[in-house]
Amino acid sequence: MSYIPEKFIEEIRARTDIAEIISDYVPIKQNGQNFKGLCPFHPEKTPSFTVSPGKQIYHCFGCGVGGNVFKFLMEQEGIPFVEAVEKLAYRYNISLPSNDSLSRDNFDVNRSIEGFNKQAAEFFSHNLVDPSKGSEALEYLKSRDISAETISTYQLGWANRGWTNLMDYFVKFKKTPHNELEKAGLIKKKEKSPSDSKEDRYYDRFRARIIFPLKDARGKMLGFAGRIIVKGDSDAKYLNSPETQIYKKGDQVFGLDLAKESIRKEDRVYVVEGYFDQIRAHQSGIKNSVATCGTALTPKQVSLLRNFSKNVVLVFDSDQAGQAAAEKGYRPLADQGVNVFVLTLPKGEDPDSFIQKQGAAAFLDLANKSKPFWEHYIRKTVLSAGKIHSGKKREVVERLAPFLSSLNNHIERSEAVKLVSDVLAIDDKTLLGELKKTVESRKPFLGKRASVESEILKFPEEHYLLHLMGKDSVLAKKILDRIELEEINDPKYQSIFQLFQEQSKAGLSLEPSKIIELIDDEEKRKVLTLIGVSQMTFENPEESAVDCIRKIKSRHLEKKIKELRRQRNEAEKQGEMEHSRQLQKLVSEMKSSLNQVTVSF
Repeated sequence: MSYIPEKFIEEIRARTDIAEIISDYVPIKQNGQNFKGLCPFHPEKTPSFTVSPGKQIYHCFGCGVGGNVFKFLMEQEGIPFVEAVEKLAYRYNISLPSNDSLSRDNFDVNRSIEGFNKQAAEFFSHNLVDPSKGSEALEYLKSRDISAETISTYQLGWANRGWTNLMDYFVKFKKTPHNELEKAGLIKKKEKSPSDSKEDRYYDRFRARIIFPLKDARGKMLGFAGRIIVKGDSDAKYLNSPETQIYKKGDQVFGLDLAKESIRKEDRVYVVEGYFDQIRAHQSGIKNSVATCGTALTPKQVSLLRNFSKNVVLVFDSDQAGQAAAEKGYRPLADQGVNVFVLTLPKGEDPDSFIQKQGAAAFLDLANKSKPFWEHYIRKTVLSAGKIHSGKKREVVERLAPFLSSLNNHIERSEAVKLVSDVLAIDDKTLLGELKKTVESRKPFLGKRASVESEILKFPEEHYLLHLMGKDSVLAKKILDRIELEEINDPKYQSIFQLFQEQSKAGLSLEPSKIIELIDDEEKRKVLTLIGVSQMTFENPEESAVDCIRKIKSRHLEKKIKELRRQRNEAEKQGEMEHSRQLQKLVSEMKSSLNQVTVSF
């Protein structure tokens, strides 16, 4: 990102109409100075999604998501920042800076790799339908009941046998240099000994394989996966493109370009393992499915899926490896607040085979009976323990306690503890009490969900100060000069204040829409986008700022007094009377200071 000049980003921001961009994706209507509509990131019936054209920012009062125009495109289309910038530049006819060779080079490389991939996809697709080249591959797909329409939809192809077919095509007909094809991951350089003086020799990466094009959420051709079709081949069953400038294996999921609208509509996504699992589901009408394709779910993949739904059903094979993959996939999903369910297929089945034999209706019937992951995990753990006698109950409880403690939702924790009690038939009140105490003592904090009204009307003083600073740079300097970071108790606000300090010292803008680009943390972004769309007015901004600073300083002193009192009482218990008296003296001095807190501009 650093290679895009800030001046260029600022020009795009200034010329972009955020309301116009967002209206391409979701209907919004003017409501005073802002626009409102149904949130595109979560299902709702009452509009809570607000767009501020004046501040170039959006915020949803329902789910809390927010950002600027770059962030919206990144979240909505699953694209990186650079591509969001390029997309807006193209739309508003803004030329890429010619003097920035690194930026220009990166854009050109991205485009050339994608271009090579598109041409390669056409080559592979033509091979598949050419009887002289792809008959065995086409027969294989037909044997798996893959329709001609599906082949076309997915642009499935065939890398025919031979070492240099694709390379020869590019070199002969496209005049493409070998090193460019290697950079795109389409060919490989043959290894040679240091004494070998011959020129470099290359060969095709994909040979004798069914080809699955790999695309991002908006259909950009990133790379390929290839599958052998002849049993006994010594090569790996699947082979993927290497990582390139545009393809990172753990960043994407297969089929999202075709599934995203259905996922949003159904507010649910089925996550399967393999390419054919996802293709089978889609061909059978189960459009809201994606595949991980042999990798454990990564935080980036989860973040991508969360843009379309927060309800994920893990549909992995019923064998031990599939169940292990489901358990690995749970944690990154739960860490990002996703509701995780598990669909368990009959033994020996995978989604492809089950849907092919039983049909989509049978699959969806099982899906409707899918259990929350926590319930699945508890029952599986208890079942794996075998016959449970009274002495073994404690052992099972101890195995389950860390997992139960990790549940973020206190309602889920309570239900999970009750299920453990029921499944194990725990009638030992002492053991049950220990379990509840252990689980609750380890639970992460889960704040009460605020209503829209309380979000608008109740804020800590730091929130109002940030609002004031974002509107007036002169007042911002006065505020920052009169408040210490350590006086801000909330780490979230403290971090934002620190960023404001750094920006102010550098003479840079404090507008929320610009600060957002410097923040990765979602909770901090929510604070700034909420400030950006809130229409707060202050009769006297300076007096309001003084009042807020005074309250923050007083609260900080009260916290220090409380801690000193605790230390004083502890010293007294330990018989350290002199130390206790010194601490009491400090308490008295601070109480005196508390009554004399003054702030002025």
